[in-house]
Order: sequence, then C-alpha cells, then structure tokens
Amino acid sequence: MSRGERPRDREARALAEAALASLLHAADRHSTELVLIGGLVPEYLVDADDPHQGTNDVVEFLTDVADDLDQEIALPGTRAVSVKNLRGPGPALRDAHVASVLGERVRMVEIGGYLAAKGAAAFWRRAEKDLYDFAWVLVHAARTDPDRAQRAVAAVLDPEVDRDRWGAVLGVCGLFEDEEGTGTTTFVDTSLAAGSEQAPEDLALDAVLAVRLFRAGLQARRHAATTPAGPGRAGAQS
Repeated sequence: MSRGERPRDREARALAEAALASLLHAADRHSTELVLIGGLVPEYLVDADDPHQGTNDVVEFLTDVADDLDQEIALPGTRAVSVKNLRGPGPALRDAHVASVLGERVRMVEIGGYLAAKGAAAFWRRAEKDLYDFAWVLVHAARTDPDRAQRAVAAVLDPEVDRDRWGAVLGVCGLFEDEEGTGTTTFVDTSLAAGSEQAPEDLALDAVLAVRLFRAGLQARRHAATTPAGPGRAGAQS
C-alpha cells in the first residue's frame, strides 16, 4: 500500500460500493456495458462466514490487450477518462452476468472468469491482494461445491488460445504448496487482519487444501481437453 492510500477494509468497501453505484446510476442504460471485476466481487460469488478484507479500489477502468501493457489508454468518446491496460483481466471480461449493486445494474464477473483473471494476475504481479482474493474465493467455494471453481475456470479458458493464462493460473497454485508458501502466509495474515476468528494453522490448512484440490481438478480437465479422443473415449469431462 502506498503512502496516503486507504487500507482495504470494510469501511473502504462500503465507500467503493457507494461510488460504484453512483457511477452506474450516471451511466444509466450504458451501465451494463461495464464489467465489475475488482475487490467488491468476492462476496457476491460465494457464501462465507469469514469476512472478506474489502477493497480500496473506488473505480478503476481496466482493459487487457496485447499492446501497451501497464499503460494508460485514452477511452474513445471521452475527454478525461482513460483505461489501464493490465495483463490478466481478459477472461473476466467475457464471463459475466447482469447483477445489481445497491439497486444499480452492472455486468459482474462469474467465478470462472474471476479466478482465471485473478489467478493470472497474482502469478504475474505477485500482489498480496491478488493472492488473498484468489485463495479466499477458492476456500469458500470448496466448502459448498468442491468442483465448482475448477469446472468454471476450465469452461472459460481455451486450452490452446489461453495457454499463457492456463500456465499462470496453475503456476500461482504453487505459491500455496504448504503452510510456508508465499500465497498461504499472505492468505493467513490478511484473513486475520480482516477479522477471521479461525486459528492461523486452520486458515493455512484451508488454503493449502482448497488450492491443491483446485489445481488437481484443473490439470485433469486441461489434460482431457487437449488429449485426442480415441474409440469409446470421451475427450472432455462434464
């Protein structure tokens, strides 16, 4: 967190949600042309007893194109608005549904697009907030449906076109290999700071097992999708 930047917490999340609702209201009929992919999303994706840390991102416009990575790109049709071109959010932009935020309509990323984008961003940037968000969604998704996350990510990533993202999402799982992994310790420390009442060792175990389950299932689905089907053999998992 840079100097002067507001910490990610519940109060900051409420402010970000209100700011987003104001933007959506001003956008009127164009509000569903925007896709919500940031730190407000996790609590809309899964049911959870543990609080999410929240977000301090009020409104930031992102895109994901091959040219001009990490650059600000002027938004066509505006005089003062630009978008930041980051490597990672592409899957989220094509896997979304219309939802409501404080009564205002917006397209919100689904869990597959969210984890594909967040996992790739976490691998490429190693930002603590990305590692935490990735694990938080996986942990809580696994508690209700162990296959949901890997099934959804496999559905949104093309085994051939998205090879770099497949590699990044599987690669970031290696940061949760054990209780000493960078991803695991980040998840534990951030969860405790956010108000989790679980013991640190339990949080670490949750993260390690949820990510391990996700990676194993995702690897199996990728293998099935890229292996030619022989006689009497299915080429993909359902």
